[in-house]
Amino acid sequence: VRQIIPPPSSFIFSEFKKINTPIIDLNRGCSGFVEALTIVDTYFFSKKIDTACIICADNYSKYINSKNRSMSPIFGDAASITFLHDDGKYILHEDSASLPVYKDDLSYNDEDGISMNGANIVHFIKSSVFESIDKMLDRESKEIDYFFVHQGSKFVIDAFIDKYNLSLDTCPFVIRETGNLNSSSIPLILNEIGLDKISGKRCLLSAFGVGLSYSNVLLDL
Repeated sequence: VRQIIPPPSSFIFSEFKKINTPIIDLNRGCSGFVEALTIVDTYFFSKKIDTACIICADNYSKYINSKNRSMSPIFGDAASITFLHDDGKYILHEDSASLPVYKDDLSYNDEDGISMNGANIVHFIKSSVFESIDKMLDRESKEIDYFFVHQGSKFVIDAFIDKYNLSLDTCPFVIRETGNLNSSSIPLILNEIGLDKISGKRCLLSAFGVGLSYSNVLLDL
């Protein structure tokens, strides 16, 4: 049974009588984690809060027709919980956008489930997403240590590596065993690489997906 209302947070925190802090439910697909991170950053910078929690959870498999061999092998289900604390370091550059003109390229209907126009999505990445990143890099003089990119597919990661002359060490691919984990994709990378290794490093986070939408941020982790 699909629950339209109340929002997912009502079920996650159903044991709590009252929570005296903002709770924001987003339905933003693969770009959701980075978009949530920009919201948290705004709250931190304004000193409204000093601790935050981003919960991502996607169960796409139940919306994918198992007979659709172009989709069913690609996606996995995942959830992630990320705790953040205001340490005085904030996002350096951020750019997010939604392009509804692409909305039919990753869509859902009851008969076919989730469908995807892979060629158009790659075009969206190589045009809109790369253009956004290029503008951010033009404003940045310091070298970027890591590109943490939404793990849509190996093809997507290779496109970033080719475009920005990277390696798998600086632009990791970590979903060989899991498939595309949607909004949990970037938290998975951070967990796989290890926060100790990337602490103090200048990192670009790039997420993109349904909408179609993208959210790019540059920050020191």
